[in-house]
Amino acid sequence: MENTRMEDVTGAGVDAFSGATRRGISAGARVALPVGRHFLEAGVDYMYSGQTFTFNDVQNQFTGKRKLGTHQIMFPTTFNLSLFTQNHPNGLLQIKLGHLLQLNNVSVRNETGSLPGYHLTPWSNGFLFGIHLIPVRLINGARMGLFIEGYRGSQIYQDHYNQKNFEMPGTAFSRVGVIYHF
Repeated sequence: MENTRMEDVTGAGVDAFSGATRRGISAGARVALPVGRHFLEAGVDYMYSGQTFTFNDVQNQFTGKRKLGTHQIMFPTTFNLSLFTQNHPNGLLQIKLGHLLQLNNVSVRNETGSLPGYHLTPWSNGFLFGIHLIPVRLINGARMGLFIEGYRGSQIYQDHYNQKNFEMPGTAFSRVGVIYHF
């Protein structure tokens, strides 16, 4: 949720604003419908992460910190290309491409100093990409594996340093986790 090009902000120095996102938690459930040997997948995910924005811009009179907690309910829809299906009916490897719609609840946990005003957008959306590796078949027929997903989407947080007209004001995340197929 941050601008990394301070030259876009009039009068701001290189270190006028910085943001850091802590590791978060995520969980979800999805349903996959077969389309030939591939799958159409949809579901609901939840993700939480904390951010700290540090302002050190004496010229614009913004100094201090703003700590945020971001709760997101996400609605992914992807087309999954199944690869290596000879010994794995749903594919040993799946490449996922699709769309993610997010409902964002951002709360300010703490503010100190003289900070700029801000605006939050409750809905965002963007492109979702993922790779799922599902090599383990359990005795009960269920399967387990690992996944990595990446997302690039629209802007949630807007302030003096993160304006809509800047080159990259959107949001992004990557996550890694465990998959369990029933």
